[in-house]
Amino acid sequence: MVRSRGSTSEWGSRRRSFSVRSPPSARGTLRDVLIREIPTVLSSGLYAIPALAGALVVVGADELGVAEVPAAITGALTCFVIRMPGVHFDIDAPGPPGSPRTVDA
Repeated sequence: MVRSRGSTSEWGSRRRSFSVRSPPSARGTLRDVLIREIPTVLSSGLYAIPALAGALVVVGADELGVAEVPAAITGALTCFVIRMPGVHFDIDAPGPPGSPRTVDA
């Protein structure tokens, strides 16, 4: 939903600003797709892989009849356990074959 909000600057003039209510990661992903780049969420750091693994754990636990709260906690812990070594050791998600990888020294 697009909303317009008026704000008054220090000189008293009225201007309109528009904001789209969406999470920052969605805006960044949309920007990357529009400029024909691989979305940052999918290419740098471990973001999507831990989230997918945690979601698979929750779905698997649900299929096995595990209660919702333990399944959710286990899924969150799975995501955390995969994500934290990625942050600590600066591990990136794998890219497509032949894609250039930048190495920060």
